[in-house]
Amino acid sequence: MTSPQSTTWWQRARQEFESRLPMPITHVVPVEHVETPAVIVRRRRVVAGVCLLGTGLLGVSLSTRPGSKEFYGLTAAVAATWTAGGLLSGPLHLGWIQSRDQRLRRPISTPAATGVGAFGFFYGCALVARSIPVLDRAIGNVLAFTEEGSTPLILATTL
Repeated sequence: MTSPQSTTWWQRARQEFESRLPMPITHVVPVEHVETPAVIVRRRRVVAGVCLLGTGLLGVSLSTRPGSKEFYGLTAAVAATWTAGGLLSGPLHLGWIQSRDQRLRRPISTPAATGVGAFGFFYGCALVARSIPVLDRAIGNVLAFTEEGSTPLILATTL
């Protein structure tokens, strides 16, 4: 039998633990960040244009010969396009996460955990892809770009 004291201790510990957890992902935090319809339309147009242009440039860059001047020029253009798009779309509201004790805080650990989870997922997919010949060849063709050319240029292109 459990005593009333241990139940109280357990309930307090559980409440403390649960208060540190974020609300469910479906929970919407009310935001006092208002953008005009014109700003929203401009952002959407910039994002659509940058996605189309950046994707097209990426496709063309990956169809060039690895290590060539065209490859480095096109990949630099891809990076410049996406960077310019990010700047042209304007500043974004950083967002809030509401904990169960109703405090608002900036999201730090949740995005970091999401990144770690995404890395693990894609690493697992890569391990599975190695055992499927068609996928292994396709990935090998893309990774061939890292084996040709100047190491500093490859590093600059990657970053």
